[in-house]
Amino acid sequence: MIVRNPQNVLEVENSTDIKASSKVLWTVITTAGILEYCHPFCKKNDVKVWPGEGSEDSIEYFNGRILKREFTRWRAEKGYTLLIGEDDYASAKVNWTIRDYNGTTSSLTINIDLYIDESLGHYSKFIRRIIGRLYLVPKMRAYLKSVVLGFKHYVETDQNVTKNQFGFNALFSTR
Repeated sequence: MIVRNPQNVLEVENSTDIKASSKVLWTVITTAGILEYCHPFCKKNDVKVWPGEGSEDSIEYFNGRILKREFTRWRAEKGYTLLIGEDDYASAKVNWTIRDYNGTTSSLTINIDLYIDESLGHYSKFIRRIIGRLYLVPKMRAYLKSVVLGFKHYVETDQNVTKNQFGFNALFSTR
């Protein structure tokens, strides 16, 4: 996947504590196809190559949007980095990070660098920044909160997450 213009970036992050060791959390987040069980906006998670650096999969959201993911970094029990986007161009770089607190509790942090020029390229540069800050960042902040809560729910209860379980997001789902 190609990063066309990494200069115009907006960052979004969310984190949650999970009652599980970093080893357990790592096992969950690196299970092939896991998004179908933990992600409240994921309809389908097709795996092409797995596991490790060089892994590839796609996520089909409930609104029909399909994004490809290519994993560029893979650090056991610490996290991974991936590029995500449509076709050959990345619309974001995503870092998943695990921090172990005491062997029984850890944190999951997801940080996204949104490549605004790729995501909103059909708007003028001035308008991209406004739409990015006033619309895209709040939507992505809510999205990340739902995703980390989905993993927390799955790990702590051993129950699958349901569609829109932590709130609806128009960028990725339907009601």
